[in-house]
Amino acid sequence: LARHLRHTALAATLCRSGPVLDIGLAASHRHQGVFDDLVELGLARGRITARLGLGLGAAGIRDAASRLAGFRGSSLALLAPQPPLSDPAPSSIQET
Repeated sequence: LARHLRHTALAATLCRSGPVLDIGLAASHRHQGVFDDLVELGLARGRITARLGLGLGAAGIRDAASRLAGFRGSSLALLAPQPPLSDPAPSSIQET
């Protein structure tokens, strides 16, 4: 019982943070197992599992990477090939 109470107390503390809730929703959307673990924890029957921790961690990393990407909208945009720079305007100075 003590182990369960520690896990639910930690989950209750983490749920007070909006970003943590967003990360939990994103992780549960991507992985059915994470969703199942969150449901069990929410029903006071489960505990924080390795699968749940890894799912939340991965979602948190994805969230941080997309925030770092800034206005590009996605961390994957940083890895996408960029178009070549256009040639500079011809110079009005001619070589002699």
